[in-house]
Amino acid sequence: MCVYCKGVLRSRARCLRGASERALQHVRADPRTRAIPVIAVTASVMTQDRQKIMAAGFDGYQAKPIEVTQFVAAVHTAVGRPAQGDPP
Repeated sequence: MCVYCKGVLRSRARCLRGASERALQHVRADPRTRAIPVIAVTASVMTQDRQKIMAAGFDGYQAKPIEVTQFVAAVHTAVGRPAQGDPP
């Protein structure tokens, strides 16, 4: 499942099975969407899983269950804005 909202595409990562990786390839192939940051949200928390997800081209990674503060910071990082409380 992919959700687009205000310049961020969030994908529930199934990178290991390839579904989210294929969705990311479609996003990156389209000139209208290639610049949209994509953050993988996954229950896969092993180091090699994270490395594989990031190597696939995702702009961020969040393990489940999501810690809201960390997720918001990851979104801000992905869209190139400082997280709330960070110096401008």
